[in-house]
Amino acid sequence: MKQQFQVVYETKGVKVVNVWLPEGTELPADWNTMTYPEKDEWLYENQDEAHLQWSDESEGQAVNVLPVAQLKAVI
Repeated sequence: MKQQFQVVYETKGVKVVNVWLPEGTELPADWNTMTYPEKDEWLYENQDEAHLQWSDESEGQAVNVLPVAQLKAVI
């Protein structure tokens, strides 16, 4: 059986995501004073759907390597 590993990379880059809110959803009263991370969290919690529009992530360094267990079904 082939050995399988999962490699975890730390990357840096840019992603653009389009987020849709359910119809009738109102933004919080303090929207204009919220930080970008606060807005991101609020949108995540209230989104109807989201789609990745564009991504330019550069490959970074491996930060972890884990063996993947291969399980066989027993009948």
